[in-house]
Parts: sequence; structure tokens; C-alpha cells
Amino acid sequence: MYDIISDQGNEVALFAFLEQYPWSPVIMGVAILLVSSFFITSADAATFVLGMLTTGGRLNPQVKVKVIWGVILSATAAALLLSGGLQALEMAMLIAAFPFTFVVLLMAVSLLKALSGEYDILRLESKHKEYEPTFLEESKEELKEKREEFEQGMPEEMVDDTEEELNEADEEAKEENEETDEDESEDKK
Repeated sequence: MYDIISDQGNEVALFAFLEQYPWSPVIMGVAILLVSSFFITSADAATFVLGMLTTGGRLNPQVKVKVIWGVILSATAAALLLSGGLQALEMAMLIAAFPFTFVVLLMAVSLLKALSGEYDILRLESKHKEYEPTFLEESKEELKEKREEFEQGMPEEMVDDTEEELNEADEEAKEENEETDEDESEDKK
């Protein structure tokens, strides 16, 4: 087995190992199906994710986009396999993945900034509930500025959704204040 692995590679050694079992043609057929299904599902997932990334984050990219990415990925893999075999493919993957490390680090910094801005907004909103009405007027401007800063870093679609949610929340708060005022006036009577 060791000689086969060192001379011909792991792929040949796998099938040499499976030949030792009874019903070896059936077992080899199942092994080929499993390897094929792994490769196909991995390629499908890769084309799906690349399609989502290139269509602006759509959850269901067009088939045309996925087919284009599938052709690009398969052509790249075929070229690398023909030029240097599996070792060239592994080296290309390592080289291509290294710059992505910096992208992930920048994404982490961006996430921390966004969470910090959102925390400031939530802290101010909670103070609105705790303090007297004079504080509300003073801090409304600060809250508005924080929201505007936070929304500047968001895509337009999300800003529209956020504005609608904030307007709904403001309307609900007004209704609650009116109900509380009515209850207090009834209690006084």
C-alpha cells in the first residue's frame, strides 16, 4: 500500500485498497458515486455563493450567473490540473486565499464599528425611557445624529427599511404616551 501511495498517489491507493474486499466492483462504484457527489455539491455551492456575491447579495441568483461561474471555476481547475497536477491546484488555492485574510480582518473591524454605533443608539433610547421629559428634548438631537451616522454606512435599501421601522416605533410611543396621559387624567377625576 505504501509503495502504491508513494509511486502512484492516494487516488490509486484507494481503489487498490477497495479491491481487497468482496464485491469490490460494487464498493468501487459506491466510492465513485460518493466522490462525484462531493465534488458536484461543492462546485454547486461555490457557484451559488459567487453568484450571490456578484448579484449584490440576492438570495436566489439567476441561473445564467451560476452557469458562468461554473464554467469559470471548471476552466480554472482544468487549467491548473493540466499544468501541474494536484500540487499546482493546492498551491494556487493557498496563494489565492492569503489576501482574503486581510479582507476578513477588515470585515471584523467594520463589524465592531457597526456594533459600537448601534450600542450608542440603544443606550440613548434606553435613557429616554429613564429620564424626565426635559432630557428627551436634549438627547433627541444627539440620537438623531447617531442614527444618521449609522445609516450613512448602510445600503440604501436597509436605510429605507430602518426609517420605516423608526417611524412605526415613534408612532407607537406617541400612542402609548397618549394612553398614559388619558389614564392619568381619568385617575385625577
